[in-house]
Amino acid sequence: MVTCQTNLLVRLALIGAVFFFWGVEGKLPDLPMSDGCFRLTPEVPLYRREGEAVVLAWGFLGRVLQVRNFASLNSTYLITKGNTTGSVAEGSEGRVRQNGRRLWLLPSQSSDSGEYTCYYRTQSVCVAGSISIKVFPEDSVDVSKLLYPHQSIMGQPATVFCPSISSFKTIQHVQWFKGSSASAQRLESSSQGKDLQLPTVGTSELGLYTCLLMVLINQSQYTVSRTVLLQSDDPLILPSRTTTDFSVTSATSNPSIHPKDRETTVDRLPPPVISAPVNGTVYHAEHGSGLELRCEVWAGCQSTDSTLVTWMVDGQSVDSSYLNGRALEGGRRVTQRMTGECQVEVRLVIIALTNRDTEAEFKCVTHNEGGTREVVVQLRLEDTLSTWLVVGSVIAGCFLSVVSVFLYCLLKPQRKADYFLTRQTSVC
Repeated sequence: MVTCQTNLLVRLALIGAVFFFWGVEGKLPDLPMSDGCFRLTPEVPLYRREGEAVVLAWGFLGRVLQVRNFASLNSTYLITKGNTTGSVAEGSEGRVRQNGRRLWLLPSQSSDSGEYTCYYRTQSVCVAGSISIKVFPEDSVDVSKLLYPHQSIMGQPATVFCPSISSFKTIQHVQWFKGSSASAQRLESSSQGKDLQLPTVGTSELGLYTCLLMVLINQSQYTVSRTVLLQSDDPLILPSRTTTDFSVTSATSNPSIHPKDRETTVDRLPPPVISAPVNGTVYHAEHGSGLELRCEVWAGCQSTDSTLVTWMVDGQSVDSSYLNGRALEGGRRVTQRMTGECQVEVRLVIIALTNRDTEAEFKCVTHNEGGTREVVVQLRLEDTLSTWLVVGSVIAGCFLSVVSVFLYCLLKPQRKADYFLTRQTSVC
């Protein structure tokens, strides 16, 4: 009887340990809530030129809806701007159009700058995500905000991608320029398709490149441009001064020169310093969980606007890497310290880690006129299955020990006495 009850308790304990493991492993962290809606981490901020086609896409919001099983057919999206509560869209034929969790600016205007919030609602849930955008007027473009870094190896061929253009399905024409605007040197024979092919990378090839696209949206043509900063993998080799001058135009600088043809030279600055993470850092996380990497860079406060901080994956930008759609870069934040220096912080959020991520090289790169610095980090996945099995086994073992002792004491058979009393007779 004792053996039968003990076996039953063993099975119940093991089943409980398994359900305990599933419950802990599958639980996602709670989302902050405000005004009845779950609030998400802001999307990557955007910087764009006025007069171009611009798409605001809430990719992080879409991923959260998928991971948490919030997606439903009976749902609605509402996109607002600032503190307003009404839709910012102007209808299917207006300049500002909404398509699900995407907002199209056709074309963009400087007045479009601001913060936009996308609300996803069903009968039982509300989720809100925000994104900010800065649209530079044609007469005051800060190219340092528009840059997409691209790492290259000196003496080797390189393929430069035109980044962040996946939202445009119909691209009619692509043209590359050496410089920060379409008024720079036009590259005739080096481009093939949307990519720029460089036979060999030397010091003269480093610097700024601009890809100019002609896209077709609802039978109307629009222009789209992206500026890429081609850098060397050797931090001691800097782009030549003439190819890295950031185009910051001003309407009052020289009225005889067209705004797009003006360029100002940035004075030599001290090189930035990456304070975190330390080169060679290994981050540990669980399989399937999310991870946020932060790159913190110290620079002079006068140079923060021209100090580029970005994350690279296997030598490519996040949008061009295999993590496109599963990782988001952004959240640039500048804080000033009492020492007179400023810190620039850029985050990289990776959703649903996989074994493939442990093989990738994650690199934080910072660059300004003073130089380029970089650090490399790696990811390691913890074996959560073995960990929780051990924990479950220990808990089950302790539980069974207590129950076994209790049952033994309760059901222990009574031993017969090995002595007896005899009746004594007395003789008077």
